[in-house]
Amino acid sequence: NYVNLKWISQTETNLMGYNVLRSTEEDLSSASQICAMIAATNSSEAHAYSYLDKDLVEDDTYYYWLQSVEMDGTTNFHGPASVIFSITGDSGSPSVPKVTKLEDAYPNPFNPNTTLRYQLESPGKVKIDIYNQRGQMVRSFERSHDAAGYYSILWDGCDDSGRALASGVYLYRMTSGQYSGVKKMVLQK
Repeated sequence: NYVNLKWISQTETNLMGYNVLRSTEEDLSSASQICAMIAATNSSEAHAYSYLDKDLVEDDTYYYWLQSVEMDGTTNFHGPASVIFSITGDSGSPSVPKVTKLEDAYPNPFNPNTTLRYQLESPGKVKIDIYNQRGQMVRSFERSHDAAGYYSILWDGCDDSGRALASGVYLYRMTSGQYSGVKKMVLQK
């Protein structure tokens, strides 16, 4: 009865480490840090990290955020990742979404990153396109999932060429099979 959080950094420079935060609400302001800072490797190569949360005592949906802390004190939050936890173990497996849908970006408004979340009722391909106020597609993500479930994509506010985009309203559209959904998010600098 635990939750194992895993993440991979592609490269790290001047990074002090990571804090893990948890809440039973999908609101970062209600989250609390649940462990001592996990030291960064500051490597130019990919590095895998993990944190085992063994302190859950009741059935609930838990939300986790990862806070990266740079040497100069600058912080960035990533997440949330949600986990439906059952202490009794009766459920046998995590809940499976009953519908395919695009969820609200979090945080929104955002700077510099936001998480685009979605759920799939069955395995399949997903495409998420991001459009500026002129209707021009600025970024596109494609994913293929082997199982139904809850998924997310971290968007860094850059276009497909890696250029930072201007502040403003952006639309993001998800298509998967017969499903198509559109939502709005605001990049503030």
